[in-house]
Amino acid sequence: MSPRRDIEGPIHRAVLDYLRLALPQARIHHSPNETDMSGPQAIRMVAKAKRMGTRPGWPDLEILPGNGRVYFMEVKAPKGRLSDHQADLMNWMIAVGYEVAVVRSVDDAKAAVRAWGLA
Repeated sequence: MSPRRDIEGPIHRAVLDYLRLALPQARIHHSPNETDMSGPQAIRMVAKAKRMGTRPGWPDLEILPGNGRVYFMEVKAPKGRLSDHQADLMNWMIAVGYEVAVVRSVDDAKAAVRAWGLA
């Protein structure tokens, strides 16, 4: 079996680089909700994360620009789709007033930042 190709990772890092340049005053946090590990170590790590409050479907990036608001980005590969957990949580977040965007490129991230009035 060939190793899994990381298509999303380079996009994620490029989006993060853009956000750091465009919003130097902001605090940006990545919430790791997945692991590529397997076996007993991975099972223990996932169980601990759940006990500590990790939520399935939580967006990849939280952006705190210092304006009293929080913005979220879910980074996806060009053909990636939201999981049911991601879609449900994003719909709830939007319904209660959070700004959430699915981004598949730096251009998508730029468009979200502009739409949110951050740059």
